[in-house]
Amino acid sequence: MTTARRLSLSFAGVLLALVAAPQTRGEAPQPSGERLELRGYEAYHVRLAQPFTRLEADGEKRTSTEAYVVRLKVSRPESWGEKVDYFVGDYRIPEYGGWEEGIYFKVYDRALFDSLRGGELRYRIGEGPIVSFERRLEVGDPAALPKVPEAQLLPGAAVK
Repeated sequence: MTTARRLSLSFAGVLLALVAAPQTRGEAPQPSGERLELRGYEAYHVRLAQPFTRLEADGEKRTSTEAYVVRLKVSRPESWGEKVDYFVGDYRIPEYGGWEEGIYFKVYDRALFDSLRGGELRYRIGEGPIVSFERRLEVGDPAALPKVPEAQLLPGAAVK
């Protein structure tokens, strides 16, 4: 048997083994029916530690010195690294951070924050279905929210 023939047979065997083998390397354990638990939430109006500049849908740059912060008190299994998307109504939270009791997200635009008020709090694990926490983001008048420095609310946000 020629060397080229042996190499092609070896390569075919490796491919067959990869296709037939369960894919476990580097994958997080599957949650198998796990649900997240929402124990509560808090909303604040914060003075940002540093101005935040973003590009709006209309192409304009906007700089904010204040934001609305919503902290969700969410429980989930420690050993589980599955991607989670969070929603308020149909709006998918594009970015969120963690804190000791769950996750938080910031909203820089008052009109967007107003549109989220009263929205159903929901989540999706991985590519699974969107599931309701069976709670709504019930916040009163944003002007009446506690106004605190960002560093007080999120200690890692201190000016560097």
